[in-house]
Order: sequence, then C-alpha cells, then structure tokens
Amino acid sequence: MKLLGRRKKEVPPRRRAASVRLEDESNKFRRSATLTGSLSDDVRAGAEERAQLQTARTEAQAKRKKQRRFVRRLITAGIFGLLLLALAMNLVRTSTVTYAGHPSHLPSTTPYSTSAKEFTGSSLGNRLVLTINTAKLGAYIMQQHKEVASVQVDRRVFHSTLDITVTLRKPVLIWQTTHDAQAFYVDANGTSFSVNAYGNDQQLVHVNDESGVPAELGVPVASSRQISFLGQFVGQLAQSSQNKLQVTKIVFPSSSTKEIDVYITGRNYFVKAYLERSARAQAEEAAKGITYLEQKGTVPGSYIDVRTAERVFYK
Repeated sequence: MKLLGRRKKEVPPRRRAASVRLEDESNKFRRSATLTGSLSDDVRAGAEERAQLQTARTEAQAKRKKQRRFVRRLITAGIFGLLLLALAMNLVRTSTVTYAGHPSHLPSTTPYSTSAKEFTGSSLGNRLVLTINTAKLGAYIMQQHKEVASVQVDRRVFHSTLDITVTLRKPVLIWQTTHDAQAFYVDANGTSFSVNAYGNDQQLVHVNDESGVPAELGVPVASSRQISFLGQFVGQLAQSSQNKLQVTKIVFPSSSTKEIDVYITGRNYFVKAYLERSARAQAEEAAKGITYLEQKGTVPGSYIDVRTAERVFYK
C-alpha cells in the first residue's frame, strides 16, 4: 500500500539550489537559442552586464555594483532618519515669557504665551526653532496685544524653547473720549492701549477729548507732536512756578482741535493754550500770570488765556 511505502528522501536545500543553477546553465545551451556574452576575458561583448555568458571579471563588477547600491540606499535611509530626528528635536515645545524693565504691576504672561503658540502652529516653518521667523512672531504678539511696545525672541535650539522678552508701553496720559465713552492709556508716541503696568492711574494726567473724533484701541489717538506739547506744557508749568503747579486734567474742547484747556490743582479756573505755539513759552506765561493775579488777590472766574504771544488774558 502507498501509506505503508517508504517515505521519499528530501533533497537538501543546498543540493536543490545547485540543481537549479545547473538547469539554468543547461537552458542557455538549448537548441535554437541565441547566446550573448563571452566567457573569455580576452573577448569583449556588448552589454556584458545583461549577457547570458559572463566572465568572472564581469560577475565581480556586477556584484560590487550591487553592494555599492545597497550601501547608498543604507546611507540615504540613515540620513533621512537623522533628518526626521533633527526635525523632532527642533519642534518648538515651550515658550518662556519675561518682562523687560521694571513694571510695578506685572500682568499675566499667559496671553503672550498663547499668542506665541498660535503663531508657531500656523505653519511647518514656524514650528521649528531653527526656521521660525522671530521678527514676524514679535510683530504678531504686538498686533494681538496693543500694550506691548517691543518683543525680543531668542532661540534655545537644544532645549526646543523660545525665550520671549516683552517690553510694555509706559503710559503718560489717560485719554477719555466723549464720542464713545472710552478711556485709553497713551504712551509717549501717542499709541493707545488698555493695560497699565507702571503704577497708579492717579499719577497720570487725564485728557478729556470732547472733539467728537472717534478713537480706536491700538491706533494713535494723538500725534507725537501733540503728546510732546502736552508733556512740555505740564513739565514747564511745574518748573516755572514757585508753588509747583500740578496739572490734573487737560480737555480738548469741541469747538477746536488746536486748543486745549488745562486744569490745575486747587484752582477753579483753567488755562487756555494753543497747540501751534511753543508749549514752554505758554507754560511760562501762564505761571507768571497766575502768580501775578494771586499776588494782587484777583481770581479769574473762568479761565486764563495764553494763546496770544506775550499776552495773558483772563476772564
């Protein structure tokens, strides 16, 4: 019976491979077949690499080419892996925010960290510490937060961290508008913002804008020339008088955009000044006029007018 028969011996793998090679070699010399190549080193044939008959030299060359191809592929895969590793290590993971200067009332750094995270997630180039555009990051934070005057960004490549230093605007005025009943802080450049990190609001000069011109946060509500005029007038008025006259409020009247009404501590009247004249000269004339009237015991019922050069009027 077949089941009781002797089991056929299996041929070892090495012998099977040898027999396959012999069959392949024998097929080369089958009848009506065209042979290409040469087995002699002295005879050169065209397309030796693809020929059926190859010399030992040609076979060695083909083997070396395969080895080189394998090494190139291995190197390429290694370089690609290193690039992926470098990209992963340079992804921005954290952003530390600190303040420049010495603000007395430090706000939370969370809004600035959130804005930095939004910017780094906007594109692949901005996700990497090496390729992020630090100038655009600073501009983005300043655009989102009007109280920021400048931003400096430093990279820590090996820690995948951005060090962000924020400089906050320092207010010189509190600007109030009657148009939309809003109040802004104003810095020396005339830019308006909503966060004061430098002390008590009572130390700032209040400016009431009754001109009716709408104001918008982050947009200059006053020109640098106007801000400079107000600062010079307030400073010179304090220096030019023996009693150190302190300004409590400045009003831009609705009747004119080139005039201001300056209110002084302890006085029931105000000083009218003209923005097109020297601020220091008008402040000196106002201080002299106030001193002269107080020495004579005269109290103006409404205002002192120094808009005209070398003339002081009162009403």
